[in-house]
Amino acid sequence: MWRRMLKKTAPRRRGVILWAYGRSATDTYCGTLKDSAHFRYCNGIKEGFNTDRNHAPQGRDLTRTNLARCARRDEMLSHIKPGHLSKQDRPDHITTPEKLMRAARDNGYEVVVAEYRSNALARMVSSWEMHARSAADTEAEFCLPGDGLVEKMAEEKRLWQRGLRAAVHERLKVIELSFENVTRGLCAAVKRTTLALEPSECGGAKCACQEFESPHTKTSNRAASLAGRTSPEAAACITAALEGAPDYAWMLDLSRAEK
Repeated sequence: MWRRMLKKTAPRRRGVILWAYGRSATDTYCGTLKDSAHFRYCNGIKEGFNTDRNHAPQGRDLTRTNLARCARRDEMLSHIKPGHLSKQDRPDHITTPEKLMRAARDNGYEVVVAEYRSNALARMVSSWEMHARSAADTEAEFCLPGDGLVEKMAEEKRLWQRGLRAAVHERLKVIELSFENVTRGLCAAVKRTTLALEPSECGGAKCACQEFESPHTKTSNRAASLAGRTSPEAAACITAALEGAPDYAWMLDLSRAEK
C-alpha cells in the first residue's frame, strides 16, 4: 500500500525553487527556465504562494499541503520570496526558511536557486516605483526612525541567508546566483540550473535556452535620480540613513550592482 501511494504522489521530475526577493530579474530568470526546461509553475503562476491582495493573480497559502499538491500535479517550478513565508502559526503552515527547505526536500524540489541582489536600495526603489504612490506613503516607507532603514536591509539579508543555509543543511542542490549573473549571462545562469536536472529531462539539447523577456524590465525609471524615483523627502531620508554606513553608502548609486 505504501509503495502504491508513493508512486501516485511522487513528482515525475526534479523540482526547482527560486529563493529570492523581487525586482532581481526573477521574472526573466524564471520565464527562461520554465520555457527552456519545460516546467509548469506551482499553482499556475510564478509566485504561486504570493497571497498579497495587491498581487494579481493571487497564490495560495504556503503550506506543506499546498506544496505537496503542486508536486502531485507535476508543477515543479516556483519563485518563493522570503516574504511568502506564512504568518499563520498553524501546524501545516511553512513559517520559516528551515521549514520551507525541509518541505522542498520532502516533495521533490531538490534544486534551490538562491539569488540575491546586493544593492538592496536599488531593489527596494525598483519595487516601490512599480505602482503609483503618494508622497506621504513614499516618505513613510523610506523615512524610518533611527537606523531603521539599515536594519531593515540587514534583516532581509539575514532571512535570505537562513534559507541558503537551510537548503545546504537539507542537502539540496544549491545554485547561488548574483543579480549580475542573471542580467549579464541569462542563458549561462539557466544552464547551471538545467545541468542539475535529470539527463532524461534536460540531456543533450532538450533544454536549450529560450530567453524570456519580462514586461517588468520596462517599469523601472533608471534614468531618473533617487529623488525622481521616490520623492525629494524620501531621498533626503535615504541619503542621511546610508551615507554614514560604509556597508550601505555605495548603494546610493542605484546603478551599482556590487560594493
